[in-house]
Amino acid sequence: MSDSIVKAYDRAAARGELQSDPAQHALAARLDRLAAELAQYEPSGGLLGMLRPKVRPPRGVYIQGDVGRGKTLLIDMFFEDVDQLLEIRDRHMPPLVTPDPPAVVA
Repeated sequence: MSDSIVKAYDRAAARGELQSDPAQHALAARLDRLAAELAQYEPSGGLLGMLRPKVRPPRGVYIQGDVGRGKTLLIDMFFEDVDQLLEIRDRHMPPLVTPDPPAVVA
């Protein structure tokens, strides 16, 4: 992860792109924690996974609120952060699915 969601939120507020809101800031902090949990999570799978202790996946966040409160903005910031994490993982992990699967001839 390159930057935290809270820092991105604070920068946007400082530039005047949004009006800072305590509830939004608290949600940004919670999304930061979720992103950190996802970064550390390694599912136990495959044959060796049976030997490792079961690890519970990170618990998601349910977001609700009135229209115009910044839910989509914060989720966009979260996914931008998590997408960067997935790109890093993709570079270090072998692909599970080839980009162009072979054609099936019937």
